[in-house]
Amino acid sequence: MLPSFVDYSAAAIHDHSRMSSILSLPSGSFAAFDMGYVDYWMWKQFTDHDIFFVTRQKDKMSFTVIENIKGSSDDDIVSDQKISVVYRHTMERELTEEEMKHRRGRKPKKRPTVKQTETGTLVLRRVVKKTDDKKGTIAFITNNFSLSASEICEIYRRRWGIECLFKRLKQNFPLKYFLGDSVNAIEIQIWSVMIAYLLTSVISREAKDKMSFSNLVCAIRLTMFSYIDIVAMVVDPLRAWRDLKEAQRKQALAYNPKYIQLSLFDDL
Repeated sequence: MLPSFVDYSAAAIHDHSRMSSILSLPSGSFAAFDMGYVDYWMWKQFTDHDIFFVTRQKDKMSFTVIENIKGSSDDDIVSDQKISVVYRHTMERELTEEEMKHRRGRKPKKRPTVKQTETGTLVLRRVVKKTDDKKGTIAFITNNFSLSASEICEIYRRRWGIECLFKRLKQNFPLKYFLGDSVNAIEIQIWSVMIAYLLTSVISREAKDKMSFSNLVCAIRLTMFSYIDIVAMVVDPLRAWRDLKEAQRKQALAYNPKYIQLSLFDDL
């Protein structure tokens, strides 16, 4: 649940429009996304750029089974198939010089465009696995044929870490509302939250404690303006507090031991 990069857009823009950013990933990368990102044309672009993906199959997905891949040793794998789907993509392109010669009328200042549709067949892999309760099945679609069926299912299962990341951010950091209306103010708030999340995750790993993430955020919020070792406080709060009070006692005695009252609660 530690992101390598963050890409965000306005709420009015559908997330599907950000799929092209996956093409900038290194060759051999894996992308896992849910059923909301079904786009055969984009899947073809991933395959052409040697980028693998794993996603869920939609119920109304139309495909043709080419062959059954050799069965897996995992009893939870129902089937492993090689399938083909038909993609259709419509795009606009500018007229070529040859097409401009056959165009009648005055020459326009800006070169006109024409819509062009491209169709083809894309070969994919379909893995069907039993659910955890063994009462149903889940179908996955991928363009990787080298990994085992169980590994394909495990890649999609780990996608849940992204959802857990969103849950942590929404529950513990102020991203439900924005403190400013300008683009700059919103971006500052987003990056501040991501930096705070990263620092909190570092503290959690340094402490090696089983404290929940929400409790850790609360503890940091309460002790943020105290001169206390946050990692030691997470591991042993009482000992960290005593060490802090002892340090304050020594500092006060060194400054002016005659007129300074050290504490109202010396037994703490």
